[in-house]
This record gives sequence, C-alpha cells and structure tokens, in this order.
Amino acid sequence: MTVSSGAFPHPVYERHVLGPAFRESQRLLFSHMIAASEAHTLMLHETGNLPEAQAVALLRALSDVTTRGPEAFTYAPAVEDLFFAVEARLIELAGPEAGGNLQIARSRNDLDAVMCRLMLRGRLLAIQDDVIALRTVLLAAAAGHVRTLMPGITHTQPAQPTTLAHYLLGVLGPLERDSARLLAAWDRVNQCPLGVAAFTTTSFPIDRALTARLLGFDGIVENGYDAVGANDHMLESVHALVNMTGSLSRFVHDLLIWARKEVGILRIDDAFIQISSIMPQKRNPVVLEHIRARIGYVHGDAATVQTIVHSAAFGDTVDVEDPIYVPLDRTFDAATAVVELLTAALETATFDTDLLASRAAEG
Repeated sequence: MTVSSGAFPHPVYERHVLGPAFRESQRLLFSHMIAASEAHTLMLHETGNLPEAQAVALLRALSDVTTRGPEAFTYAPAVEDLFFAVEARLIELAGPEAGGNLQIARSRNDLDAVMCRLMLRGRLLAIQDDVIALRTVLLAAAAGHVRTLMPGITHTQPAQPTTLAHYLLGVLGPLERDSARLLAAWDRVNQCPLGVAAFTTTSFPIDRALTARLLGFDGIVENGYDAVGANDHMLESVHALVNMTGSLSRFVHDLLIWARKEVGILRIDDAFIQISSIMPQKRNPVVLEHIRARIGYVHGDAATVQTIVHSAAFGDTVDVEDPIYVPLDRTFDAATAVVELLTAALETATFDTDLLASRAAEG
C-alpha cells in the first residue's frame, strides 16, 4: 500500500499518467509544439504585441531547443508535463520577460488543439502517399493482365469468366474513394485553432489568419469552444482508415485463398515467405497474415479513439487530449503497415496465368 504525503504528484499518478504522458508528448508533439510557438512568436511581433528584441530572443531559444531535440528533456515530478519543461527552458534561454510573453493570447488549450491537428495533418499526408503508391501498383498489375482470363467468383465459387484486370480494377475502385475520403478529412483537419486561448479568445489585437498561414493551414476554426472542444476531425480521420482497411481485408482474404498450394494461382515472393519449423518444405505466405492482423489493429485502435470520445464533456477535457493521441497514432501506424506491406507483396507477386485461364470456364 502506498502512503501519500499529500504532495503532488502521487507516485501512482506519476507512474501511470504523468510519466507516460511526458514520454508520448516527446515522441508525438515536440516538433509541433516548437512550430506552433515559432508561428505564435512571429504573429505576436507582427501585431505589435511583442518587441523585436524579445521575438528574436524567443526564436533563438526555440532554435536551440529544436537543435537539442526532445531527448534533452527528462520527466521530473516538479514539472507537470512537456509544455512546462519547454517553457522553463525558453525562459532560461530567452529571459523571463520574453519567455513569459510567449503565452500572450495563448493557452495550453489552443496549443494542444493545434499540435493535434499538425500531427494528424502529417499522418494524413503520409498515408495518402502510401495509398497512391498502392493504387499505382494495382494499376500496373491490371494493365499487365488485361487478357488474363480467370473465373469470376460469387459466393466463394467459380462463376462467370472474366479477366484478372477486371478484378484488380474492382479492388482499385474503393481505394480511389479512400483517397477522396482522406482528402476530405485533410480539409477539416487543416484548420487552425490557435488564438482562441482557453476557449473565449482574447482581447489582445492578434492576427489568427497570419498564424494559420505561417503554419500552413487553410483557415481558422472560428468558434473558440469548437476550436478546443471538437473531436470530429479525429474521428473522421480514423474512420477513413477503418473504411479503407475494411475493403482491403476482403482483398487480402482472396489473396490468402489464391496463395494456397492446392489453389496455386498466386505465388508470393520468397522475400515474404516463412517456413514451418517441422515442415521446412512449406511456403507460408505469412505477410498476408501479418497484414490481416494489422487491419485488426486499425479497427481496434480506431474503436478506442471512438470510445474515449464517447461521453466526454464537450470542451477542454483531458480525455480527448493526451490520452487519445496514443491510439490515434497507433491507428495510423497500423494502417501504414497494412498499405506498405500489401504494396510490396503485390509488386513482387506473380500469378499463374495459364492455370487461371484453364479454370475460367469452370463456373
């Protein structure tokens, strides 16, 4: 049993909340915290809220912190989170007046909101590139099999004859729409919440549009409550990944059947094959099983995001801040693995076109 001295933080709270949150912030949010602080500094100077000497001192301090990296910070009980650790370092480097003035017209609330959107924006761009790469591979495969006959399948049984290109272009259709869904999510993520402070905005004469432009946002989230309280952009982003991997899971199901020895129409490259310890002659297409498992990760972590959001109070609340970033990030990690593994496996796989053609008339 742990006896509390009444001093913050309680060791159990530190072990389960503050310590892990500090390390996850270092990994996920550090670069976005610095970018948001640089943009805010420039905006404060441009609007006459921060003297030039202080702005220069802050930007130099931020550059120094960037160079040293997130690993320069270590969790300590006296520092609640990474925000306060970085703030203390900036005050140390730029001086108390300049360091303190960085918080003019800014709260941890809107800073947290903008860091999340910057993180999501980067993940959406990266996964969109991966999806386009997979679409490119599917298009190339379809182009190479325009005349490759195969049995079309209904109810898992041979039906009317068709071509392999027809099938592959059918798989491509949902992926094209997945790209559109990811782009739609980007449109709603790429709006800047910075400048609403805690949520009631500020009386300082700031320029939110300038901050948004400096950070590469398309516009601003106008309502302060919406800016710090809404989570629909998170949900839309992970649901786009659920939609995409749900479609791909059906394709992977077919590929696993096709790769079975007795079916014999798909050969996965040796680079993705593992043997059995007791039956070394076997060619186990385990890459497809790993893809299938990671689709489960996507759906599970997306459900975690949805569950955390469920019933959380609308507004600034811890549930939908630091704790939600971990499953949010894991959802993108798993989706990235799914798309990249499938792309690489398809690029190197081969189809037995003669066997496919011979079975085309079996329906």
